[in-house]
Parts: sequence; C-alpha cells; structure tokens
Amino acid sequence: MKSTRKKSLVLICLLLALCLLLGCAQTSSGPQESATSGETQTDQEQPDNGTESTGKPEQVTLEFMAFAPETNFNDFDKVLEAVYEKTDDILNIRIHYTFTTIGEIGQKVSLKIASGEQLDLCFVAPWTNPTLNQMVSKEMLLNLDSYFDSPEYPALGKLFDEEYLRNNSFADASGEYHVYAVPFGQSFVNGNCLYYRLDLAKKYGIGEIKTLEQLTQFYDAIVENEPGMMPLCMNAGETVVALFGDVLKPLQTENHNYATINSVGVVVGEDGKAYAAKTWIPNMDTTYYSMLDEELQAQDPLYAYTVAREWYQKGYVTDDCLTQSDHEGQFVAGRAASFKRAVDTYNSINARLVSSVQGAELGCLPLEPGAYYDTPLAAGSDFKTWNFAGIPTTSEYADRTMGFLNWLFESKENHDLMELGIEGVHWEAVGEDYYKIPEGVDPAKNYNFYGYLLTWNPNYVRYLDTTPEFIVDLYKKYADTSFIYKKVEAGFSFMTDPVKSEQALMNDLTSLGTPLGNGMVEDIPGEIERIQAQYDAAGFQTIVAEVERQFNEFLLENPYEGQ
Repeated sequence: MKSTRKKSLVLICLLLALCLLLGCAQTSSGPQESATSGETQTDQEQPDNGTESTGKPEQVTLEFMAFAPETNFNDFDKVLEAVYEKTDDILNIRIHYTFTTIGEIGQKVSLKIASGEQLDLCFVAPWTNPTLNQMVSKEMLLNLDSYFDSPEYPALGKLFDEEYLRNNSFADASGEYHVYAVPFGQSFVNGNCLYYRLDLAKKYGIGEIKTLEQLTQFYDAIVENEPGMMPLCMNAGETVVALFGDVLKPLQTENHNYATINSVGVVVGEDGKAYAAKTWIPNMDTTYYSMLDEELQAQDPLYAYTVAREWYQKGYVTDDCLTQSDHEGQFVAGRAASFKRAVDTYNSINARLVSSVQGAELGCLPLEPGAYYDTPLAAGSDFKTWNFAGIPTTSEYADRTMGFLNWLFESKENHDLMELGIEGVHWEAVGEDYYKIPEGVDPAKNYNFYGYLLTWNPNYVRYLDTTPEFIVDLYKKYADTSFIYKKVEAGFSFMTDPVKSEQALMNDLTSLGTPLGNGMVEDIPGEIERIQAQYDAAGFQTIVAEVERQFNEFLLENPYEGQ
C-alpha cells in the first residue's frame, strides 16, 4: 500500500508540473499592432532574442519614423501582410511607421530618442536638423559596421559594397569613420528638378521649358492669367538662390576646386591647401573669390541674389515660402505652377497631379548643371547618398531591424514587394528593368510607397514603363561615374564636437538668409553685412577655422586632383 501511495504521489506531481508548463506555453506571444500609423492592439513588449516553442523568434513590433508627403500609403497593410507571410518563420516582426514632414523629421527623431521612447529605425540625413553628422557626434546612432561584415547578414555585404559604404560613412568624435546609417539612393547626383505645369506652359504658347528665359516667360503668364496660383512654391528654408544658383553660374567641366562644408565655403589653392571663406556668403570673401576659376571670377558675386530680387518684384515668389511646409501638396492640388523635387520622384508626383487636376500635364526642368546643359563633367558628386535610415542607440531591436533589411535586399523579389507592392496586383514586370500598372488599376489608388525611406539601391532599379525617355536618361546619367566629376570634398566628414557650442548658436540662425535668398530684401549688401555680424557674434569664425583645419588634414591623404 505504501508503495502504491508513493507511486500515486509521484504521478500527481508529474501531472501538476506538466500543467504548469502547458500554462506557460499558452501565454501571449507578443504585440499585435496596426501596420500603418494606426493604433496599438497590445502594448506588451517581448525580449529581442527570445524564441517561441515553434523555434521562431518571439514576435516584436519595430517602430520606424520617417517623413513622407503621404501619411497613409495605399494598400500598405496588404503589402506588409505579404511581407509577414514570407518572413514570420525567420523574423516574426510587425512594422509600425510614424510619419512627419520633411521640415520636422530631424527634430522629432531627436526628441523621440531623447525621451527614451521606442524607436528602432529613423530617417536621418546630412541635411536634416540636427544633421546626421551632429547625431553621430552626440552618440545618438549605433555603429552598424559589423552588420555589413557578417555572415549572418550576407545580403547587406553584397548590396552595399565597401566603396559605397566608405563614401557614406561619417566621422565620430575621435575622427574615425564608420557606418552609422543605411544609405538609400539610386544614383550619385541628387538630380534636383523644377516640376511645372506643362499643360499651362502649352496653353500660353511656351511649350516645354528648357531655358531660364522660357521659365520667366512661363512665370509671367501665370502672374498675368492665373490669379491665386503661386508661380514658384517653396518650402520654408528654400531659396531661389539655392534652387537656381548652379545654373546661373558659367558652365564648368574642370577646375572644381571649391566646396561648401558645414555651411562654410572652402577653396583649394594651387599649393594644394584649403582656404575657408570668412564670410557667410563665400563669394564676398575676396581671397576666396580670387582662388576660383577665372570664368567664375568674371561674374558678379551677387548675381544670383540680384536675380532673386527681380523674381520677387515680379511676383514669381510670394511671402508664403517663409512658412510653407508642403510645396508638393500645393502643386498637385493645382495651387502652384512649379516646385522643386528630385528626379526620382517624377512618377509619384505625376500620379498625384493628374488624378487631382483634370487635364494637368507634368513638366520637368533639370537644375543640375550637367543635365541642364547636357554636358558631361559639369555635375559633381561626393558619392554620398542623401537619404539614410539609422538605428538609435536606445533601440532594443537592432538585430531584428537589420535582419529585416537583410531580408529586404536578399533578392529582387523581396525588394520589389516592399517598393512596388504585390506583383500581379499592384504591378507587373516588363523585362528586367521596367514595370507597368496592371490593366484596370487606378494609379491614384495604387500602392505608393516612397523608396527613399527604405528600398532605394543602385543594384535594384525598375522604371515605370510610362516614364518619359528623358527622365530615364536622367536617372542613368546621374548613376554614370563617367558623366559626373568627384567633388573635392568627397569622402570628408566634418566633426562638429570641437565647435559644438558655436554650432548650436549657428543652428538658430539658419533662417536669417531665407528672405534675402528669395529677393525679399531691397538692400542686398546691407542685409548681408547685418547677417554677417550676427553670425560672427555666434562664433562663425571659430567654425570657419575648424573647417579649414580639419579639411586641410583630410587633403594631406586625399589631395585635390584638378577635377
């Protein structure tokens, strides 16, 4: 009897232990969250490296933040569900995007990181505020070197080769260069274009615009015949001088010995040493100007500002540009006749315009000198891209995020799913390099993800079959290293740490030159002098000296080659 009782007790203990194990296995497996910028269904977080009883990773939601003209992409949920079907066994992730405007992305990312909120991938760039460089110096972004040199992430090493990564590395506080963000680009030149209403240009007898003379005729016609329409719409911070400055200069195919580094003009002399302009408008420094090519010296250093003043007086530019935050939205809604964006946004802009404004046609005037003059070696590149995604140092899911990116670039099939949508539903392949919208699908309601957020790469490019030939030609020119020259600053990254106090003060003054650059100030020389005084009071000359010092150190190992 005792033996039987002992056996029964042992059996009962085993059954209780088994029940406890089964109860644990049935607990929640992690968060389930809307794939777009919707609501969280459960806020329970899971450890990064845990695994379910099935052997696959615990499900986690990755928080991404970026800027986009649209905050809700058509069919984004459906595409992400297709991604999850392919990746659940190996990644088991959910993606939640938060979107903001192009002008606010830098600050909102910084605030989110500083507050300790979950953020696993964020849009960063050398042109955001704060810049990518500044975020690196503040140790806000993870060093990603190891992910591009690891057998666990083979696609990253293959699609992002050593040279591409070296050109898109940034210096830390000690001066060492590392990959702090994943670069997304399809070419080596920004490819800025002026998009305009071609239908209106035809209506007023101008036709396709190819010169600045034709452009001013177009703007005159808009001012005279289209009351309430902005001839040129710009976002806050953009200026006429910045948009058209390069095409207003004499054409150059050699002697590109100048650059702008951290808003400081530098020029390399015949002795191979750099001189940094002591004025906030570099051309106003006589020493700097005397070191430029003779053709550039022959032009009035304030010519672009004079043109901006004329345009403002004629009504081409309105005061709205000081506060505007959605120039593309104004354009596609029919409230503006032109605005500036990169060439790689042509198809998305065209789709939005023609669906919004009946009878509208999209025109495109390239603003890069090489394309504007159709001349090789007139457009330059530092071979850095201009769109990046970084992982904050506060993220707990770096491996999971980079694992997703590795899957994304593992094949053209994976890449095209995220960039173009579901094949057969949102797009159909036309050969290896083109695609088309399936018959019966409304382009305005079709999947419209922006590749600059996550998918652009020189190895994976498809062109919509309706893209005009000259746009495809621009794409290819900007990716052709024989068409563009290497800028003197290629490979250089300025470290702001030695001047971080002065830099913080200067960041508060960045908008001072906007009214002047848009022609809103009558006394051009007087305004330049007034702004210079404020810059100097903020420590501009200290920054100038540091730029000159660092760049000269760089030139010792990377001398200017006369390009």
